[in-house]
Amino acid sequence: MLEKTLNQTETFNSWVIEMPKEIAKKEGYDFVSKVILTFENSFIKSEIIPPNSPQTTTEVNRIIGKYAQTFENFKKWQKNKVNYIASSSMNCRLLQLTEGLT
Repeated sequence: MLEKTLNQTETFNSWVIEMPKEIAKKEGYDFVSKVILTFENSFIKSEIIPPNSPQTTTEVNRIIGKYAQTFENFKKWQKNKVNYIASSSMNCRLLQLTEGLT
């Protein structure tokens, strides 16, 4: 299993990492650019994600504000779902452990 490095997000066979500032400077990218590394057919493919434009940031903040309650409800639902799955998994494991005792 790979250890996560600082500022890394893993999704299936891809990782999103911050571009090191030295490389961004050398290659002419913004310092807050990100890189997607994807393992595909025995190769690593990369894609550079530039930072959001001020217009995009403004629009995203507007949408977050407009639907704040919906996002909060979704977070609660996700937390409850995870707790339910953990509880269900524990109950199944307890059933497996106690099955042979009766």
